[in-house]
Amino acid sequence: MRSGLTRTTVHHRPGSYFAYSNYGVGLLGRLLAETGNGTYAELLADRVCRPLGLRSATTGRDTPGRATGHRRGRPLPPWHIPGLPGAGAVRAGGADLLHYLRAHLSPGGGELGAALRDVQRPRLRLLRSADQLALVWNHRRLDGRDLLFHSGATRGFTAFVGFCPQSATAVAALANCGPALDGRFVQGGYEVLKRLSHGRG
Repeated sequence: MRSGLTRTTVHHRPGSYFAYSNYGVGLLGRLLAETGNGTYAELLADRVCRPLGLRSATTGRDTPGRATGHRRGRPLPPWHIPGLPGAGAVRAGGADLLHYLRAHLSPGGGELGAALRDVQRPRLRLLRSADQLALVWNHRRLDGRDLLFHSGATRGFTAFVGFCPQSATAVAALANCGPALDGRFVQGGYEVLKRLSHGRG
């Protein structure tokens, strides 16, 4: 991880250009774990999963009952990224994802509640767009409502999650196949969130 960082090329003057980076998020997870004197898995379990009651979320290599990812109709072995697990090594079932989204809709008190509210705060406006970036969440203001969402994919899985605080609605869409080039699955998840946020089923 550190050797890769020394080889990273910066293409823009710091502060002049903003874009989401899987590598940056993975690096953030690694640094948070090192600051806490533990592993990323331990940090995730202690600070997020146990306090929120998430039972299936893990970064474990072999998760009992896990789905098998596919690419072009063929099953794939689990994807492992031990160096930067924050970039996509977390595995969770649909029930836990919805529980996690509910926590964002009703953060509660304490340090974790404050953190859940803080990650929703827009920090940067994207270039040539009205959209903004919160801490990993994409933020879009649409018809007086805030939509926060994020999508991700590995070779064998695709996911979309999002929520709208004003309408107290959330969507988690999961597929055990890699992302399609046309992005229809992710766009479909976003369209469902948009309709539900306006009370249209």
